[in-house]
Amino acid sequence: MGIKELLAERDGDFISLRALIQQLGAEEHVSIQDAATFLLRCIEDADESERPLWHHKSRIAGVEIATSGEQIRARRALLHLATEGKFELGLAEMDDDVPF
Repeated sequence: MGIKELLAERDGDFISLRALIQQLGAEEHVSIQDAATFLLRCIEDADESERPLWHHKSRIAGVEIATSGEQIRARRALLHLATEGKFELGLAEMDDDVPF
């Protein structure tokens, strides 16, 4: 097993918010705005104990639980995408370190 495979194995099933929205949109044949709106509503409608635990992926540490500031940033990014229909400036180009 090579280095790339070892790193991927260690990161587990992590998926960035950006990648999740794009995948939802593609699979359901809807816009990324509709996918973001759906995800935001699911999160908001869920009981506190059922809401997803946000994570981020750093180049050095791998997958970690997101800080409160990162969680706020992720929610803002999702809200912006649901209302504006596009990723915040710079977010689309970011690596998979977007919290989720």
